[in-house]
Amino acid sequence: MTRHAERLGVGRIVGLERAGSGGYLGQCHSGRVRTRGYGGAVLAHALAAAGDTAEAGRGPHSLHAYFLASVDPAVPVGFEAASLRAGRNYSVVRVEGTQNGRHVFTMTASFKQAERDAYLRHVSLPAGIAAPEDSPDGFAGRESDWPVRGTLEYREAGPLPGALPGELARASWLRTCENLGSDAVAQACGLAYLSDVSLSPTAFGWLAGRARPEGAVLASLDHAMWFHTDLRELRSHEWLLFVQRSRIESDGRTFNRGPYTRPASTGASSRNHGPSAGNHECAARPASE
Repeated sequence: MTRHAERLGVGRIVGLERAGSGGYLGQCHSGRVRTRGYGGAVLAHALAAAGDTAEAGRGPHSLHAYFLASVDPAVPVGFEAASLRAGRNYSVVRVEGTQNGRHVFTMTASFKQAERDAYLRHVSLPAGIAAPEDSPDGFAGRESDWPVRGTLEYREAGPLPGALPGELARASWLRTCENLGSDAVAQACGLAYLSDVSLSPTAFGWLAGRARPEGAVLASLDHAMWFHTDLRELRSHEWLLFVQRSRIESDGRTFNRGPYTRPASTGASSRNHGPSAGNHECAARPASE
């Protein structure tokens, strides 16, 4: 087992087995569709493999990933991690994911030594956001045995006031169910796991609770994250506010972004592209979007 997989807990957010030099095996549970693996689990597995390959003592700085094909949750994914560069301050690791003989995932991740300077600047929590205890369960319509229910908690804080014309914006409270400890890579894996549950659905906010048009798919095409603080001080099992905005929908894709914020700091930011529903008929769709 890798040191980071052991800290995360096998069978929960991430669990990896070594499979030769630079190789790992991970079982990614299903997501919104029972036959497709959850993208956040794939990200967490890959980042754990990258962190186990990077120099000891360096925490994640960023990741840039592409989902090349859907993942079968019934079959382990093979992850191959290789160091691309180990500089004085930063390291870069590449991770490739394969399953059933095909390439399903690729990612580069950057790592750096933590710097103990004071936190200089960040955006404060938005005003008027309901507390997680006062916000409805974001999984209210999901089955009780849905795998993600056992690994994270999600509260839907509602639309954000002051959204720009054509912008879809909302706030969500997220946290992992288990305490991932003080390891920087473990905490980053927790954030990566959380990041895929509510970001892409932001682009479908115009449906206002109605069913998605037939053929419309919620998925991530690519996914990027930046980690802004010393992750050893972050606690992903404590509530984090995810402020999500979708400002662009064009060429069959949506562009979505948002930071993870707590009162004292902004822990990370995430961005992704997802398939658009713009080519599907929906009479109630606002003309401004």
